[in-house]
Amino acid sequence: MRQSRKLLPPLLIILAANLLHYLSKDQINITGELLQLLTTVVSVVIWTTSAWLTYQGLQTIYLWTIRNPTVNNVSLDASLLRTGFRVVSLMVSIVVLGYGATRIGIPIYGVVAGLGVGGLAIALAAQPTLENFISGLILYADRIVRVGDFSSSPIPLERSRKSAFARPASAHSIAH
Repeated sequence: MRQSRKLLPPLLIILAANLLHYLSKDQINITGELLQLLTTVVSVVIWTTSAWLTYQGLQTIYLWTIRNPTVNNVSLDASLLRTGFRVVSLMVSIVVLGYGATRIGIPIYGVVAGLGVGGLAIALAAQPTLENFISGLILYADRIVRVGDFSSSPIPLERSRKSAFARPASAHSIAH
């Protein structure tokens, strides 16, 4: 219920922006450059708020999914589901924002090309982190490590210890 209320502000902002545009164009009869400026500003507000609404809507769907009694809220499944929904929500919101930018007149292809080169540089810099993340996903998918399993590390004997996995999470596993 609380998450559903987070959908109301973006909906009201979109409604208010459309009402302002209607009143300015059709009732007050503003024309010329002022109307073009107003239309552009209203479009920016609507598309930005639409991206926000999309993100909030997908997060609401996530919360409805996680409240399903078949999903264990403290398991790795819930953690991966939360991370997956956040990533998908963010990506879909960025697509909505990009589409809106294209509709306003911003050439999005140049921005995407620049982000592609920057993304490649970041991916190369974060390669060890990505390797660990993918390894963790493989461990989870194969169900090799479960809560309560024991592990030992290959560090020198004076610092070595045996651990039991207590609570897995998407970024790390807490070992006791």
